[in-house]
Amino acid sequence: MSSHHEMIENITSTLDEWDYKFDRLEHRIRDLPGEVSDQVRYKLDQLQQQKSKLIARSRALEQEAGEAIEQAEESIEDIGETIRLLFEEIELDVNVEFS
Repeated sequence: MSSHHEMIENITSTLDEWDYKFDRLEHRIRDLPGEVSDQVRYKLDQLQQQKSKLIARSRALEQEAGEAIEQAEESIEDIGETIRLLFEEIELDVNVEFS
């Protein structure tokens, strides 16, 4: 199995995990006060946009070859890091509010 096929499998697995986190966050947001809820919802919307980019790039990666694969992998890693950081921000916002 090539490196990019393994990366695609990892992305798919990560997306599945994130779907669960998205659902949990959406349920927790409902209990937040208005302004905090709006801020967290905005970040969640950013997460959804990044997730859509990641899905599109991973599909493109399936069709890429050679040097383009390396560029696509770097782009996917950057998006994945952005999503991870946004999750951390949202979880911090939610945990601070519920503390």
